[in-house]
Amino acid sequence: MAHVAPGNPDVIKIWAGLYGQQEYSDCTVVFMLETSPPGGQAAPAVEPAGAGLDAPPGQRRSASKRRKLAAEQAVSVTITVAGGETSPATTAHADVPEIRIAVRSADEVAAAAAVVKFAYTGLVKAGSITEALQVRQQADYLRMPSRNSSSAEAATELFRCSALYPDPANDPTFAAFAAVLAEAKRRLVAHFGDALAVLNKEVLRIQVLTLPAVGLEALLESDDFGTDSESSVVLMLAEWMDVNYGRTDADTRRRLCGLLRLVQCSRGDLDWILPALALDHYCHPDSLAGWLPITPDQAGWLSKYVGASGAVKAALWEGRAAGGGMPKGWLNDRPRRPCVPPAGLTFTYSASREELLEAFGHLGERQCSSLLPDVDATPNECIWAMGLEWHPKLEYRQGNAKVGMFLIVRVPATLEVESGTVHRLEELRRPTESLQARLYISKCGADGRREDVRICSFASSEVFTFGSGWGNDIALSGAAAPPASVQQQAGEQRPAGEKQQEEQARRAREAAVAAQWAAYLKDDKLTGKVVLLPQEDTNQQ
Repeated sequence: MAHVAPGNPDVIKIWAGLYGQQEYSDCTVVFMLETSPPGGQAAPAVEPAGAGLDAPPGQRRSASKRRKLAAEQAVSVTITVAGGETSPATTAHADVPEIRIAVRSADEVAAAAAVVKFAYTGLVKAGSITEALQVRQQADYLRMPSRNSSSAEAATELFRCSALYPDPANDPTFAAFAAVLAEAKRRLVAHFGDALAVLNKEVLRIQVLTLPAVGLEALLESDDFGTDSESSVVLMLAEWMDVNYGRTDADTRRRLCGLLRLVQCSRGDLDWILPALALDHYCHPDSLAGWLPITPDQAGWLSKYVGASGAVKAALWEGRAAGGGMPKGWLNDRPRRPCVPPAGLTFTYSASREELLEAFGHLGERQCSSLLPDVDATPNECIWAMGLEWHPKLEYRQGNAKVGMFLIVRVPATLEVESGTVHRLEELRRPTESLQARLYISKCGADGRREDVRICSFASSEVFTFGSGWGNDIALSGAAAPPASVQQQAGEQRPAGEKQQEEQARRAREAAVAAQWAAYLKDDKLTGKVVLLPQEDTNQQ
């Protein structure tokens, strides 16, 4: 954005066109490097006049020019920083007055030069938010510049420059800057949208992981940053901490974690995961394992309070400050924006014919094997929702005419903390609530078209256990593959004649497996989808 100087725009444009030329210059501007410590008496090192912008860091100079104008036209002047080598015109005008501007380092010269240009032309331009903030520091003047990058990139860069922000207590420009900051926060929240988008889209996930703490804080404190559950926001912060823990101090981590609305977490988080994180913080308070500053007492209070009702709940609320209390944000029951639309969020999954053969083509008598199809276009080839991992799963026992199709839940590796308690949640089959979702598989009809067949519907009132799930059987077509022998499974070396027979048997088994799955394969790929539904669809079938 540029400030428009008063006066005839055509005349002003002509003046601006003279910017950067040595001819007609009537003064020189010299940037002097302060050599004394901050707060001390500056002792600028001034080199001979005539040095250009390619001069040593101790001194940079620029030339200004002003044309002779009639009094009624003299409404503005222009100035520019001269580039390149000193020209003959500079020598001819070596006796013009000299204006000295002190800078604290060579890095400030560009910003100081932009301020000088603004003083003469009424224009200020910056190539980035960082440069704009440096200009503001030099002249208490900030304008969001015209840039080629997106508004989200501009907002992100603004948050990376927090060291250049004006002082809210002492800087009179802070009120105007606060409006810019508020707009940047709004754009940042609009860009990332919601926790499910961040967790399940690789581009957004990477962008969040590179946000500075003040940028992440803008997301966490916003009601408009959507989610399916506060547990997904906890998982998002855990992911950020996994990458950025070493760049934060205890106060920053406490401030960020204090913005989590823990009373809105899922039962799985409240009953199992938060207590495990609390144990790690207790045992390892100054390491990544203890990133969430929550005590076992606080985790226990939260679980009991959310699950209580009536007089017990009221008593717990009255005693919430006991033992030091907890951050106000953890008790914030104001919901964030729901991010699952009425029609649901669709995640597609797939498995290749080769993967099916690898999983089910070499089974011995009555052996069982399973396959987790990849959820497409997600960072971890699964769905992250409700703060947990959700996988479609195929499970088959050799010789059967049906295969089990399930949706299973796991604890994200990010949350498998040092104490081992979280990791054991799957071994112990601890319970958690289900996703509100539907599971489908695509099947080819007689006409070759694919149709989505619903395998199972899940209501959030149902209970899953960590490491397992629910589903139904689906029918396979064709005869079951014959079992592989023990020697074949072990890959033992056999005589040439037997080896040839075994190779033929292997091909026959693989052909039988492919025939079994033929109704679900198109272009040698099995596909399906999981549709996440909003909470209000609990009873919809």
